Amino acid sequence: MVYDAHIESNERRDVGGKMGRISIYLPDDLESRLARYKDALNLSSIAQDAFERAINVEELKGAGKMHEAKLERLRADRDADAEARQAEGFAAGKEWALDAKFREVQYVAELADDMYSSEPEVLKHQLVKQIAGDGYSVRDAQALFVNPFGRAKPSINEIYGFIEGAREVFDEVE
Repeated sequence: MVYDAHIESNERRDVGGKMGRISIYLPDDLESRLARYKDALNLSSIAQDAFERAINVEELKGAGKMHEAKLERLRADRDADAEARQAEGFAAGKEWALDAKFREVQYVAELADDMYSSEPEVLKHQLVKQIAGDGYSVRDAQALFVNPFGRAKPSINEIYGFIEGAREVFDEVE
C-alpha cells in the first residue's frame, strides 16, 4: 500500500526554503498500525530523522572507504620507500665491499644468513662490529654509516640492502 507520509510540513526544522514531498511504501500491517497513531505522531519529523540517520551512516561508510583508501596509499608509499632505501643500501654495500678487505666482506656477508630474524638495532650493532672491530666507538659507527648513506642513522632497509650488496660481492669472489 502507498502511504502518503506527507513529508511536506509547516515545520521547516531549520532547513530554510521549500521542502520536498515523497511517498513512502509500507507493508499493509505497518500501515494499519501507523494509521491508529497518525494524529499523535509527526510522520514528517519521524521520516526526516530516519532519513538523516540513514544518510549519516552511508556518509560515514563512504568516509571509511576513503579513509581505507588513503591508508592503502600510505602503505604503498611506505613499501615503495622501503624498496628504494633497500636498493640504495644494496648499491652502497656493493661499492663498499669492492673497496674493503676480503675478511671484512666475509664477516658482513655472514650477517645475511639470519639478518631478517635479528632485531634492527642488534643487526646495526653487528654490522658495525664486523667492519670496525670489537673496540669500535659510537663515532666509528656514525662515520661508517655517513660514508655510504650520507647520514649517521640509516634505515633498517638500507642496512638490509647494504648486507645483501656485500653478500653478492662475496658470492662473486667465492
